[in-house]
Amino acid sequence: MKIKETEKNIKETGATEMDNSTKIEANIFIDYVRTLMFWRLRLKNEDERKAVYIPYSKVLEFIPNDTKKVLAQLVANGQLEVIQRTSTNKRTYYCYKALQAGYITPHLLEPKGAPLTPLHSQMMQHLLHIELPNDGEASLFFQSFQLLKKDFLRLFFRIDTFCGRVHTPLTNLHRPLRKHLLFFGNPIASLDVAQMQPTILGKILFENIGANEFSTWLNEGKDIYIMLQSKANLETRDQGKKRFFEILFSKPNASLAKMFGDVNWIKWINQTKSQHLEENPHNHKPHSNIAYLLSSAEVKIMQKVWARLAGVNIPFISIHDEIIVQSHHLQQASKIFNSILQLEFNHYKLNNKAGDNPPALHPKPLPKVEVSKIRQIGHPIKEQSQNWSNDIAELENYFASIELPTQPVKLNQCSTITDCSLFIESHFATVKRNNGNRTFLPCLNRLQELKQVLIKNSE
Repeated sequence: MKIKETEKNIKETGATEMDNSTKIEANIFIDYVRTLMFWRLRLKNEDERKAVYIPYSKVLEFIPNDTKKVLAQLVANGQLEVIQRTSTNKRTYYCYKALQAGYITPHLLEPKGAPLTPLHSQMMQHLLHIELPNDGEASLFFQSFQLLKKDFLRLFFRIDTFCGRVHTPLTNLHRPLRKHLLFFGNPIASLDVAQMQPTILGKILFENIGANEFSTWLNEGKDIYIMLQSKANLETRDQGKKRFFEILFSKPNASLAKMFGDVNWIKWINQTKSQHLEENPHNHKPHSNIAYLLSSAEVKIMQKVWARLAGVNIPFISIHDEIIVQSHHLQQASKIFNSILQLEFNHYKLNNKAGDNPPALHPKPLPKVEVSKIRQIGHPIKEQSQNWSNDIAELENYFASIELPTQPVKLNQCSTITDCSLFIESHFATVKRNNGNRTFLPCLNRLQELKQVLIKNSE
């Protein structure tokens, strides 16, 4: 991918000083950019400092007038970096990077993934009851989840459109921390299938080509990664595991046959990776067929487990092939899980791990974040509201009834208001002009925030 900086080109558009209303719109856009950057933390091995792609049509929703000039001014002010990139098919697009600390505005984000079924909705509600005491050792994103889940739960629950896997903030929570989780205030226990994806592959291979050494290894209860290590003359089990996932995700190639021999199961895998598989959502990439078959089969098995647990009122959290329950439900959940696995496989191993009471962890301070700080909204406007007239009237009455301070007011850690009268006037102008438009909800929230600060300062 070709990348080049474009601040110079943006500046040549002609940066001009913005009026107060435009400044508010621009600042909301910056908050949105920062929020998208922060939300990358949900992914493994990502950080919040990377630029994010935003379609220009979306930029126009925030900055409808003199858009390029406003962007140029934000670049000139050191608030924004704009990066031009060229895709592999030679199309140009732009990514944006917020350069200063400030708000995140999760209400501007849209839930991603496939639609929720009633069972998924029930699973999502269970997330409200997950807690990690002394979470200072967890990721910043998991800490954010604990702060924001009450108001923005849907953003933290996603069903991928590839195979139907469920993704939550627990998906990438470090395993050593999982055992310290509390669920409905109780210690947790977990159940997971050892070598789930190899086990599924063994079943699929046997159903398609009959007897083969891979399926035999599994039916004999052997560690598939050690067998691959031995077969391929690798040094460690981890190398065998890495080779297995290469088998799953790589494009068809002759190196696998050279390594494992010209055996029927390698032939079948390479053939399957070369064919069109209609049900695969990524069928334009045939080499993803094996990954799709295994992951979708895993989801179908887990859906049976979820349904049975829900049927007997056992709350649970799912992490791919693992479920987390309250420790006193472990025995009953294990029976249910085993009863389903027995119908699927000739041989499998179900691991169970008990959590423990959280030890006296030593919370670490939040890492210094250059471009994002979590904002808790004390009095958020309900998301379903389509008209803010009552809220606006209430705020206008309040500010009209008090003597506004003439000195600067510290609104929060990120903002200080130097002119309260001008701040209030410009924010009211924006919310009245965009009444009910969720994009401009932060303006109303900041007026609410100023009200609370002034009330507190007067006590």
